[in-house]
Amino acid sequence: MSQQHPPYLQLVPGSIWERTRRGKPSTYTTVLMVSNLELNPQLLDKFPQQVVFLSDSLKVLTQDVETFLATRTYYGSDAGIVNLIEALLSPNDQEPETDADDDEDQALSGAPQDDAVDIDSIDVGDTQIQETLTDDAPIFKPSLWNGVDLNKAFRGYRESPYHTGDTLHTLRFELTGGVTLDALNRAFDYGNAENSVAGLVIDTFLVDCNQEYPTSVVPDGFVGVFLEIDGSANGHGIVCLTSSGDFRARETQNPVETSTPQVLITPQHSPQPGTVIIPQLATVGGQVHIG
Repeated sequence: MSQQHPPYLQLVPGSIWERTRRGKPSTYTTVLMVSNLELNPQLLDKFPQQVVFLSDSLKVLTQDVETFLATRTYYGSDAGIVNLIEALLSPNDQEPETDADDDEDQALSGAPQDDAVDIDSIDVGDTQIQETLTDDAPIFKPSLWNGVDLNKAFRGYRESPYHTGDTLHTLRFELTGGVTLDALNRAFDYGNAENSVAGLVIDTFLVDCNQEYPTSVVPDGFVGVFLEIDGSANGHGIVCLTSSGDFRARETQNPVETSTPQVLITPQHSPQPGTVIIPQLATVGGQVHIG
């Protein structure tokens, strides 16, 4: 007799599931994760396992495992989501768990919480607390654009080679506090004549991610703004810009000294004596020919 496995084991993060209905086109959903897998079995009646998935229209939805599997069939896998979830759930060098990490578990189990702290009551204006919250955060300047706090929403920066041989600059902003995909398009789209005339386009930016020195970028190309949803169902706007050539090579390349001879020629028909530098020479049969 074959062993029966729990149904949720079929719902691998990144798996794509097809739903077919008579007379209607098929729809496809991508599984992000299954919730409450580690929950105490005694609590599953109150907090049942749910499939968290991404719909065709980029909506993050949930459904109980049995209903989800009863109405859909496996279709394929999204490698991008697989990598994203694996990176999110992979062990890292975080500090060991403390008693504070058990607060939410205690709340789910109904157990009393000792020394509970109301986070909303913390005065964020306190200098020490504020420094603790912001010391490790990446910095983006200009911090404000058209009244929108880009620095507060800034979550990361990356450089990578572009297929044209140029450098691709990728900025990541959380979609919150007035930061929308439309706002990011208007802020960085150099082809937007209206914003360019009004001086609203960001043509230079600076990022500081706890390096030895900040990175200043003057992009010369706008690729676009794209949507990203992380494993916690938070939306981010991804801004892609380019700069000509290898961005980092400008800092690392050193001029190479050469021993190429220079020939100085005085023109015969010039009103005043002048000097012309011929940069390249070719040697043929022991004689020097000017190319």
